[in-house]
Amino acid sequence: MSISRKYSLYAVRLNDLADVLISGVTSQGLDTGSQVDAEVTGAEVYPRWYALTGQNPGGRFATHHLATALTNIGMTGLSIASLQSGLELILQKHAEGGMRAGALSHRIYGMTEGLIVPGTISCLHGPGQHASVDYRIVLTWDGSNEPFTVTDSQTLPTAEDDDERFAIGPWSVGGVTIDHLRGVTIDCGVNVVTEGGDGDLYPTFASIPTITPVLRLNGIDPEWLKAANIPLTGKVGTHAITIGYFRKRSATGFVANATAQHIKFTAAGLAYIENAFDASGVAAAECSLVMPLRYDGTNAPLTINTASAII
Repeated sequence: MSISRKYSLYAVRLNDLADVLISGVTSQGLDTGSQVDAEVTGAEVYPRWYALTGQNPGGRFATHHLATALTNIGMTGLSIASLQSGLELILQKHAEGGMRAGALSHRIYGMTEGLIVPGTISCLHGPGQHASVDYRIVLTWDGSNEPFTVTDSQTLPTAEDDDERFAIGPWSVGGVTIDHLRGVTIDCGVNVVTEGGDGDLYPTFASIPTITPVLRLNGIDPEWLKAANIPLTGKVGTHAITIGYFRKRSATGFVANATAQHIKFTAAGLAYIENAFDASGVAAAECSLVMPLRYDGTNAPLTINTASAII
């Protein structure tokens, strides 16, 4: 036997009236979630009975194209059934002895029911560090078709320009400027629950009972913990005074602040210092801030504008 096939990731497509191809994908995957029971009875050593008793399939992907992904999927998730022709994860086939295979060679995994929900939005400071968002795909059964289909001998859709990269921009929490910043992480906190019954192999219902987002900032300034900054008992932040940006990169550095291509976040919640400092040797002492977010009765706990100027 020999290796005769090789595939790698390509893109994610939201099949709607206006198809959206999410490029800049750094990882993607699909699991069957198979549950097989093997039972030993009669004091035997080995099981004689086994069966596939359930499947809970789902997928995932991550991308640097934050503006495209967040604009089209959002922070609270997207119903796959709301898309005209569902969701596709696309794999491209490699050519033996060459680069990539030609038309009618590739593989597409199609999904028509379930939820796409954001997991974590994150960015680290430094060369080669770009903001990323990852998504979870929760699949359900429509009563007729399997939760996902596999189609071979497909032609790749034309890739969008890989033109979105973002870095850490300015952040303030509760009106306090948070500088010396090395990392930003937003746990979107979307909790998805699936339900099944009637002996069905697959779940047939998915919903979001709660969303509990959390903002985390990491840096190298122990003076974050200070009565005039973030006191020991924490600091209340509202949307008006808790604002952060991811700055869009350009070939020569960054897009100008006044150009509305950056990503703006606002948040409300209670910020507190988690690690006052963590020091070792002569390295810079590190610190961290955590801010569980809350609904203020008007705005979502975290708001996003994917086409903002930095002001």
